[in-house]
Amino acid sequence: MEKEQEIIEEKPNSFWRRVYFAVIVFTFIVITALWAFSRYFS
Repeated sequence: MEKEQEIIEEKPNSFWRRVYFAVIVFTFIVITALWAFSRYFS
């Protein structure tokens, strides 16, 4: 019983880890794009 629960709980964990990673990458891309635009128009 306990092992089945651990396996079930691990899937949302890896899903949220991917979500956090995607948010970090997306934020980095947005900040880089804003910096590039500000350099281009200054």
